[in-house]
Amino acid sequence: MAKADVLKKQILTMPFSDITRTFLRDNFCRHYDVKTKKVVEPKYQFNEKVVLLPNELRNKEKITTTLGRLVVNKFLIADGLEHLFGYINEPITKKVLGRIEETIANAMLDEKITADVFSRYYNRIQWMTLTMHSVFCGSFTERTVAPIPEIQKLKDKLFKEHADDLKGKDALATGNRIEKELMTKTKEILKGDPGLDLYDSGARGNYNNFRDMFVVRGLVWNNVTKKFDMLKNALGEGIRKDEIASYGSQVVSGAYPKAIGTAEAGYYTKKLFAVYQTKVLDPRGSDCGSKKTRRFFLTESNYKRVKYRWIVDGSKLICLTPDVAPKYFGKFVNMRSPLYCCSKNLCSKCAGDLFYRLQIQNIGLTSPDISTSYLNKLMKAFHDASVATSEVTPQNMLL
Repeated sequence: MAKADVLKKQILTMPFSDITRTFLRDNFCRHYDVKTKKVVEPKYQFNEKVVLLPNELRNKEKITTTLGRLVVNKFLIADGLEHLFGYINEPITKKVLGRIEETIANAMLDEKITADVFSRYYNRIQWMTLTMHSVFCGSFTERTVAPIPEIQKLKDKLFKEHADDLKGKDALATGNRIEKELMTKTKEILKGDPGLDLYDSGARGNYNNFRDMFVVRGLVWNNVTKKFDMLKNALGEGIRKDEIASYGSQVVSGAYPKAIGTAEAGYYTKKLFAVYQTKVLDPRGSDCGSKKTRRFFLTESNYKRVKYRWIVDGSKLICLTPDVAPKYFGKFVNMRSPLYCCSKNLCSKCAGDLFYRLQIQNIGLTSPDISTSYLNKLMKAFHDASVATSEVTPQNMLL
């Protein structure tokens, strides 16, 4: 039996609660033993491969996985969640974790699990990620905390070749192309480096920040010349004298929306409360009988916006639950809408069932979600001063 298979068998047979800090440290961590006063090397690596036979851990077929994924599946998908998932055999990125937690949240709304089950899951994932972060994901490596010589040479070449374009009317498009080419080459050079795990996972690392620190500072709006300046030096290289003024503009462009925007979003919230604070829902099951509906093209990507809303299908009213909605993906549906509600307040069929499942009756008090989104956009501008362009057409403006 291979060495990794010994630990695989142990993980499969042990209670999930036995996956403790001590267990993870002793098996996967390079650590100092206070008794022997020696550094102990890890017995296993998270990326060591093992084979799961059918039905060993919610897997229907024979699969090749890793010890790390085995630990996550055993520890997180446990304690009342097993019936919701098969074996999750892919890296647990931000996107994948979001999909897991959406499934759990839907199950709670559909009363397939209790709030206590979700609460215990939340405690487990907070413990695992916050306690063992340095083991799961080494945030930095030697190659990801300094400018890369190959990229420096490429940058010099590109800036020299496009010197005239960077000063002309095509500065924005040229600057974007240079940034993209430099970042593409950077990811190619660093491919497989553990230091990129933090960025690729989507957890906290941001490639825009990585670019600013170690690749190229890039485009910055100059409010005096009303043009974009293309700053060559990344922060890790130091600021050149001729770029100091532009860096000052960049700081202001981030700080201003955070300071002023916070006040604007706060005032917006007060106005929303003033207008909608008296808006409440009629009792669950109420139906104003409105015959008007909103024609809506339902897809997997926009379903979150209309989760648990009611649609008219022939002579029937259908609730778009997570189990039912996929049947209508890629189709136009006739949706009941608050726009056409005939009730004095809002009936349950026009408002949808989500707020009843969340035990919210004073629906007007949820209106600050709009201003909160606005505030979050402004706050993000403080941390991300990158310049992005997109093509606008009449079709995507109106539809």
